[in-house]
Amino acid sequence: MREWRHRRERALFDEGDRTVAEIMALYFEDRLTEGKSVEKEQRLWKANMLPVFGHLNPAELNEPVAVDGKERTLAHKYAKNRHEEGIRRRTIHHELNILRTGMNWAAKPGRDLIKPVAVWLPRRGSGRKTKMTFEELVRVLEECRAPHLRLFMVLAISTGTRKTAILELTWDRVDLGRRTIDFRIDDDQDDILDSGGKKGRAVVDMGELAHQALTIAKRWATCQHVIEYQGGPIKDVHQALKRAMRRAGVEGKFFGAHAVRHSVATLIADAGVDLRRIQKLLGHEDISTTDRIYAGHSRGYLSGAVKVIDSAFKIEPDGEASRNGILENNDE
Repeated sequence: MREWRHRRERALFDEGDRTVAEIMALYFEDRLTEGKSVEKEQRLWKANMLPVFGHLNPAELNEPVAVDGKERTLAHKYAKNRHEEGIRRRTIHHELNILRTGMNWAAKPGRDLIKPVAVWLPRRGSGRKTKMTFEELVRVLEECRAPHLRLFMVLAISTGTRKTAILELTWDRVDLGRRTIDFRIDDDQDDILDSGGKKGRAVVDMGELAHQALTIAKRWATCQHVIEYQGGPIKDVHQALKRAMRRAGVEGKFFGAHAVRHSVATLIADAGVDLRRIQKLLGHEDISTTDRIYAGHSRGYLSGAVKVIDSAFKIEPDGEASRNGILENNDE
């Protein structure tokens, strides 16, 4: 079936001009067929990139265009225009990477819908600062007025778990006696055709704050989902949480549950908790992910390396450097 589909796609393209818009439409359709989530990428493509690139032939993506007095490509011009509009470098990188991925998909050997096309990308740029202080987290919690939103926020702060995992949590995976919460989901429960997979989830210990909140919520539970509203599960809390953050005066940060998760993990790392424990709590499958994001916040993470330098200079705590009088005044 896959071979037949590839031949059919090539035959359809051979009958007329191959536009970038047609290629991207097939790419998104293929990703959805494979069970991948591409809704966000589709929105970005349609809103910002389709008017600029959609009507072009793929080969035209590499045609020379004058940008800042130099011969570049249309991707350079797009990035320059978006940057002048005030769009963040990281967002521009993500948008052009969608185009690059679509073109690479179409040029893949065996598919051969187009000849290989190189799409230039700017440097990714720094991420948006999303860390909230403990005081800000508390203020947001106080502004979560609806019971279901308050319980969600308690679990987000207490466990640092992803929004989807909290919303999908059911009471059969909450053990109030042993004080554990199992956010994992059996893969056998998913649709057999869904190959998208779930991000890593963990079994976490239940702190006192979470235990008290869940004990109260259990008494009034009317369905199997922990986070419920009017007798059923909640699809999303983004808008409600966004309003709570605004009421709490949290400005200049990314509004959303992921900001809470990142802030909690950063506070834990700042307290000197081992990165392996943070990895388990956050459900990262690879320690390199935890290390890349939180190593810089982990107090004492580089102390062993720093002590090697101190040892080389024979420096004791609260003492003086003795090797070659390195800190002495040798002006004379």
